Amino acid sequence: MYFERPALLALLLLIPVKWVLYKTRIFASIRFPLTMGDWQSVPFTWHGPFSFLLSRLSSVCALAAFVCLIFSAASPVRYRQELVFAPSDSTVIFVLDVSPSMAARDMDGKTRLDAARDLISPLVARRSGTAFGLAAVGSSAALLVPPTLDAKVFSDRLSSLAIGEFGEGSALGLALALAASHCTEEGSSIILLTDGENNAGEIHPATGAALISERKGNLIVIGLGSKGQVPLDYLDPVTGKRMTGMLDSDFDEGALRDLAHAGEGSYVSARDLGSLEVVFSGLEKQIPQSPFLWTKGVTDFLDRPFLFASLLFAALAWLVRRLAMGSII
Repeated sequence: MYFERPALLALLLLIPVKWVLYKTRIFASIRFPLTMGDWQSVPFTWHGPFSFLLSRLSSVCALAAFVCLIFSAASPVRYRQELVFAPSDSTVIFVLDVSPSMAARDMDGKTRLDAARDLISPLVARRSGTAFGLAAVGSSAALLVPPTLDAKVFSDRLSSLAIGEFGEGSALGLALALAASHCTEEGSSIILLTDGENNAGEIHPATGAALISERKGNLIVIGLGSKGQVPLDYLDPVTGKRMTGMLDSDFDEGALRDLAHAGEGSYVSARDLGSLEVVFSGLEKQIPQSPFLWTKGVTDFLDRPFLFASLLFAALAWLVRRLAMGSII
């Protein structure tokens, strides 16, 4: 931390000067004592321990208020370096299935949605300089986050996704067409994470996948989940009811392979959390990293926090003296 007006810190010398003046009785505090006792007798005085502690607390708060005020007037600043990445030439859009079957807990105790979410967030955080977008698909589809370099905006919306938020179906064709419309750069990647077949929407999945290929995009389809009886538990965001039971998980992986083929992309299966982690490890190698970066100086001004602290300490000192000790000032 540095000060833009360090000369004002000399005012802190008033603190020892004041202490010396008080100790030498040159500058004593003004008092109006109330003498209690008989005429010409020894006056009665009382100083309780609690009153003494309150007096010291008030003095310390007043001193802290003065110090913080001087620090604020001296304009404290903090200088730091921040990495800046040049935007990469491509974008990555994650298309995440949020149909009820994604609540199946066959990812080492996690739901399929949570397992995908827990791997997407750190990947995005590590890839500064790459623009990421987020789309969700159910019986309808929506682009929730247009491609952005702001990892926090992306992660916040990703974490707020809820099972059943877009209905009970899987409009995969509509979701892929929506993602393709935002492939503004050649070589952009569309990563679809789903556990089902297309059973909703007005766009055939092969048509949506073909649009990605036409725009020179890279389609990756990830099939999530195992087959057989799988426990399912989620809170329906529309009705507010908790849905529990067993899911007969038996989605057609052949249809997902055909979907990837239609978009000249690739299909990978992730039947458990371990295999999904392996898939994401491979994805990170495929996602382009910004080749250019530099540092820039950032100045943080700290005068307002010190000013706020000064006002807070001054108010506390006044409250102790006025309300607890009964002083006028």
